[in-house]
Amino acid sequence: MRHTMLVLLLATVSVAAPPPKDKPAPYFPTVVGDKLVYERLTDGKEEYGDVTDRVMDVEKKDGVIYVTIQRIYPETEGFRRTIAVADSGLFQVVSRENSLTSASPILKLPPKEGTTWEWKTETTKITFTVIREEEVTVPAGKFKAIRVEMVTERDDPSTFWFAPAVGMVKMSALKGSHTLALKEFKAGK
Repeated sequence: MRHTMLVLLLATVSVAAPPPKDKPAPYFPTVVGDKLVYERLTDGKEEYGDVTDRVMDVEKKDGVIYVTIQRIYPETEGFRRTIAVADSGLFQVVSRENSLTSASPILKLPPKEGTTWEWKTETTKITFTVIREEEVTVPAGKFKAIRVEMVTERDDPSTFWFAPAVGMVKMSALKGSHTLALKEFKAGK
């Protein structure tokens, strides 16, 4: 269950393309073809190869951008997820017909220190908390990022770092033994 929840959450976060000048930076890629490569480490060793996210489809509806991401692992076929990118945050949705009130929140915007929210599944409750803004270094460079902690009723906390105009730049789970760190971002056309 812990691995399934982590895989579902990891499938939802990525890196963002530059935002329009009149809007704040999104925390998710929004251009078809955007490609993000994450270094995947277990206990400090790269055992499984990189993880790649690619934006496959983008649709705008009622002020919300629905982004479909293909997650690619070297050892499996991978899977697709659709994320709603709205002014109020990032939400995992089952279909574009879902309302944001029934979707699962991944990141509440604007990110403010101490903000918490929940995501309930049939078997568990997940609580997210914005910890603070801090500098994080990953293979792709240094980023000023918002640190978000995710705690479930059964697991150790996982931590995510989201950078404006970039998205998730790092994830650490299982007391730091499993990490994803942004290695490369290629903008779509």
